[in-house]
Amino acid sequence: RGGAVIAIEGIEGTDTLIRRAAEHTHGQGVLVKVAKPQQDMRFDVPAIGEKTIESVKAAGIRCIGIEAGRTLLLAPQPTIDAANQLGVTIVGLTPEDEACGLQSLDLDI
Repeated sequence: RGGAVIAIEGIEGTDTLIRRAAEHTHGQGVLVKVAKPQQDMRFDVPAIGEKTIESVKAAGIRCIGIEAGRTLLLAPQPTIDAANQLGVTIVGLTPEDEACGLQSLDLDI
C-alpha cells in the first residue's frame, strides 16, 4: 500500500497470503509474485493460476505482477481467460521496472 510491502508469502501459500493482505489493503493492493534470492527453482517456482485470479478478485485486488521468465503461469490460457473475465490485469516485471519496486526489494533476478 503506497509502495509498502504488506505481507510476504510463507508456508501457508498464496491464497492465505491474499486473504491476510486484503485485511489491510481494502482492495488497494497489488499481488507481486517473485522468486526469493537464491531460491532453488528446481523445487520451488513462483506460480499463479485460475485459483490465484479468483482469490485476488475476491480480495478486491485488480493487478498481479509476476517476475518475467521466473514465474509459472499454470494452465496459461484458462488463467488468462479468467483474468480477462474478472478484470484482473497480469503484468510481467523485470529488474528494470523501477516503478514496481523490484530493485528496492534487492532481488537477485
